[in-house]
Amino acid sequence: MPARAPAPASGVEFSWTSEGTGLPWICNLARLRAQIAMEVAMWRMQPALVMVLLVACGTEAPDPAEIPAGVWSGSDARATVGASGAAFAFHCAAGSAPNPLTLDADGEFDLAGSYELQAGPEPYRQQAARFRGQVRGRTMTLEVRMDDGSRAQGPTELVLGASKSQLRRCR
Repeated sequence: MPARAPAPASGVEFSWTSEGTGLPWICNLARLRAQIAMEVAMWRMQPALVMVLLVACGTEAPDPAEIPAGVWSGSDARATVGASGAAFAFHCAAGSAPNPLTLDADGEFDLAGSYELQAGPEPYRQQAARFRGQVRGRTMTLEVRMDDGSRAQGPTELVLGASKSQLRRCR
C-alpha cells in the first residue's frame, strides 16, 4: 500500500505516489511533461516534415509525352514524325532528328539532329542543329538553331494533318 502523507487540517488527502503506477507523482509529472514536449516538437516539425515528403515524393520527372506521329505542315515547313524520329523539310533545306520526339511537362521539345542547306554554289553538307518548339493540341511551333546559336529556320507554325506544304526544292 502506498505511503500517504498525514491528512491536513482541510481534510484533503495527498498521495506521494500515483495510484496504479507505484511511481512517485513527480515522476508521472515529468513523464507527462516529456510527452507534451514531444507533441509540441512534432507539431513544430510537422511543416518541415511535410515539405521533406513533398520534395521527396514530387521530384520524380513526369513521363515525357511523345509528339503525335504523322505529317505536320505549314506554309514554310513540313515535319514527318514517326516513332523513331522525324524528318523536316523547309524551302531549300532539310533536317532530321534520329531520336523519339518527346515533350516535357510544358509541351516543349528540344531535339538534337542535323540540318542541311540545299542551295548555293557550295556542296551540301549536314551540320549539327537543334529542333526546338512546342506542341499545343494539333499545332506545333518549330524553330531550328545551329549549334553555334544562329537561327536557321523559324519560328514557323505547323498543323498535324493539314494539307501538304508547297515547299521549293533548290537543287
